Amino acid sequence: MAKVAAAFGGVFTVHMRSENVRLLPALREMLEVTRASGCRTVISHHKSTGGLKCWGQTAETLPLLDAANSEGYDVYCDQYPYTASATGLNTDIPSSLHSLPVSKLLELVTTREGRDWLRPQVLGNQTPEERFVHTMIGSSACHPGLCGKMLPDAARELGLDPYELLMDLLRDDKLGTGGIFHTMCEEDVARVMRWPRAMVGTDGIMRSDAPPGHPRARGTFPRVLARYVRERNVITLENAIRKMTSLPAQVYSLRSKGLIRPGMDADLVLLDPDAVSDNATYAQPSLRNSGIDRVWACGTLAVEDGVATGALAGKILKRHNA
Repeated sequence: MAKVAAAFGGVFTVHMRSENVRLLPALREMLEVTRASGCRTVISHHKSTGGLKCWGQTAETLPLLDAANSEGYDVYCDQYPYTASATGLNTDIPSSLHSLPVSKLLELVTTREGRDWLRPQVLGNQTPEERFVHTMIGSSACHPGLCGKMLPDAARELGLDPYELLMDLLRDDKLGTGGIFHTMCEEDVARVMRWPRAMVGTDGIMRSDAPPGHPRARGTFPRVLARYVRERNVITLENAIRKMTSLPAQVYSLRSKGLIRPGMDADLVLLDPDAVSDNATYAQPSLRNSGIDRVWACGTLAVEDGVATGALAGKILKRHNA
């Protein structure tokens, strides 16, 4: 598939099979695809997750990416500026069981027999408190008051076993409960951010019928500018803007995007670099950013004084072969 994409100037963008204890083998596997196909490659939201035992692996992954580029291949990555990832809490159910029908999975998390059978498979040799020490409830249609709370803390408040609370959430939300997992470290985030070929991306989901489960959906770009540029000096303002604009446009062959010059689409942002800030938190992921005054999309004012104007000036973007 990557060979076919390469023939048309396409991009191979991959969410790797592992980002924790098997991060290095997973990355080598994808770089084999790069070398076999010659396709431009993007490692999606590159990170080392899985807790303390996995921290620091980006010191090994980035040289692997550099090696591929030094051989003449074209490899990039993107990242979001948080030490917590997000996905469904149903991922706590072993992956081997997700081939079962949804009705069967719901039966497992609902019935006493199912929960007792599932318990050792979810917990392994850990206690519930150990197993879920990094787990936060991200979004729940049926239990919004629990969102932003660590699962063991919420269980303690309710007088429940954390495992039983997990089962209750998955049952009530029909397996749709969102989870946030605090399993990364700042050093890895900063190291990836400094890599010249790393782009900024939210990996976030915005829905009209529910708040985002992770603050990255709203806060990613201002957080880079506030925390990693202004406060921590991890990268320069100019480099941060490049990672958000011209670099992605280059990687995805969007010739009318990413730069300010005649003939471009006039996508512009007016912000105060001393005031721009992300306000969304894990407990309140819908809080809006500050310090962004105006936004123009294709030359049309889309945001004024921090408020959307209602103008719909977007257009379908077509890739141009490099």
